Parts: sequence; structure tokens; C-alpha cells
Amino acid sequence: MKREAVELIKTLVQQQLGETLRDHDAKMDELQRMVARLQTVVRKQTAMLEDSTDQIVNLQMGQEHERKIPM
Repeated sequence: MKREAVELIKTLVQQQLGETLRDHDAKMDELQRMVARLQTVVRKQTAMLEDSTDQIVNLQMGQEHERKIPM
């Protein structure tokens, strides 16, 4: 009877551990998806900022060039 109780407890602990590991794996998968999405957003925002910076520099250079041309 004692051995059966020990085996039952082992089985229950293994099941609980298995469920916990599956939950952990699912959460890790979701975190990895979130990180990938965030990386994509950061890359897009960086590209947009670079484009905006380039446009500002080009506008400033154009304005400086216009000032230097005598009329």
C-alpha cells in the first residue's frame, strides 16, 4: 500500500511538472514572438528616422546653397 502511494505521488508530480514545463515553453514561445515583432518595429522606425534625417539634411543643404547664390 505504501509503495502504491509513493508511485501515485511520483506520477502526480511528474504530471504536474510536465504541465508546468509545457506552460513555460508556451510562454517562452510567446516571448520570442513578441521580441521578433519588437525587433521588426525597431528596424522600421530606425529606417524611418534615417530617412527623415536625410531629408532634413538635404533641405538644410539646399537652403544653404540658395543663400550662397547671388541674385
